[in-house]
Amino acid sequence: MNEHRKELREFFNTTLQLIVPVLVVVFFIAIIIVGSANPHSYASSLMQKEKLLHDTSSPRLIILGGSGAASSIDSTTLEKTLDLNPVNMGLFAGVGMRFIINEAKNEIRKGDVILLAPEYEMLQQPSYGDGSYLLQTLYANPSKIISVVTPHGLIVMLRAFPSILQWQGGYIVHTIQNYFLPKELVLSERLYTLEHVTKYGDLDTTSAGDAHLSTAQIVKEGNGFVRSHIDPKNLSLIINLFTETKQKGARAFIVLPAVPESVKENNMPAISAQYETLVSALGTENVIGTPGYFVLPDNQFLDSLGHLTATGKAERTKLILFPLAKQL
Repeated sequence: MNEHRKELREFFNTTLQLIVPVLVVVFFIAIIIVGSANPHSYASSLMQKEKLLHDTSSPRLIILGGSGAASSIDSTTLEKTLDLNPVNMGLFAGVGMRFIINEAKNEIRKGDVILLAPEYEMLQQPSYGDGSYLLQTLYANPSKIISVVTPHGLIVMLRAFPSILQWQGGYIVHTIQNYFLPKELVLSERLYTLEHVTKYGDLDTTSAGDAHLSTAQIVKEGNGFVRSHIDPKNLSLIINLFTETKQKGARAFIVLPAVPESVKENNMPAISAQYETLVSALGTENVIGTPGYFVLPDNQFLDSLGHLTATGKAERTKLILFPLAKQL
């Protein structure tokens, strides 16, 4: 009996060893094959941003973060005042801290200034990111397989694969419908495209017009959206980035995200706890703003708690500019 169980165990182990690599290969072949299906998606801006980072002369202001960094900071204003050449590498918070930092750290040169502008979501989530956003990034940039895939990242991507297939199917159906029955695109379809990425890598939100979240939407999404702890691995990655930046003769700062007025009280204890963690790890001079510094009116939040309207972007940039210029 024991011998029979042993044979079964060996059979299953051998089968798994054969099947798993095949499934992984098929998975990535599928990604590569469909990777050019929507070359104008916002995720496709990654290669453009990488080229911008490589080609821009130092001293540069390298902005790192998710889509909140891309949509909520005005690089043109920062360039005029700081006399630095801006490169906004903001992509998706969901790709994780590891990916965002690795995209830039080997390109840092003497005299550069790094402005890490993560969303609270990015600070709190696992460093390897969210499967659906990793898939979207890999889908649009198949050549990034090596930098996107980690053991944990592979697991969450495999789990999210059904959702990306559903998303892709919806995209194809929507494209066909639009061809025969054209209709006005919703805000996300109009705004989050490669065409709206500026020469600095910012996401231009002016075409959104007067659109913004209602206070009811903000309260629904925003109460308790900040947790009191930063993921330890994320904190370690941030500390290492600051250390390596200093070793290369550059400087690094982290800026807190904006918070809507209507949910500030509910989230302020957790924001304060995160702020104290960052100050303890990095020093007060390297943390731009204080817990209540980036509180903005509700009508300056565009379509999520991480994206600002054109007015909100201008206001947040102004708030960043004064303390950053003072440190430089």
